[in-house]
Amino acid sequence: MRRPAWLVALVSAAMGCSGDAAPGDDFVDYSSTGGFAGNGEGVTLHIEQTGRMTQTVLSSPSTTRTLDSSAMNELRAEVDAARFPQLEHEYATHDPDTLGFIVTVQLPGGTYTVLTDLQAPAPRELNALVTHLRDMSMPFSE
Repeated sequence: MRRPAWLVALVSAAMGCSGDAAPGDDFVDYSSTGGFAGNGEGVTLHIEQTGRMTQTVLSSPSTTRTLDSSAMNELRAEVDAARFPQLEHEYATHDPDTLGFIVTVQLPGGTYTVLTDLQAPAPRELNALVTHLRDMSMPFSE
């Protein structure tokens, strides 16, 4: 079975990103990949522990805003519910036309990266987190 190039690159990166990590400000990174054009939805999010969220849309300049404490508490609860240390590195159908979502979280025990495409069987809590991050990634202005 031929794996799409984006999936091979992601799994290689995920294998290097799992395990113990030094604590820092990073909390969640999210991006999409694949799809018909191959570049996903073109949006990446970087969310820090402080609630600072930076969004990059394709080659546009990044925009930043701060999530309120309620939004951060909800996001933390969803990350906890997904149980990243117990997740597989990928839940994917390997269909090159399907959007893939890459989520990396930094937790006290390490940094974990997971790929899913929402078409593959994956834990419900992971799909809920990805859907929430996808909703959060809709373009915003400062």
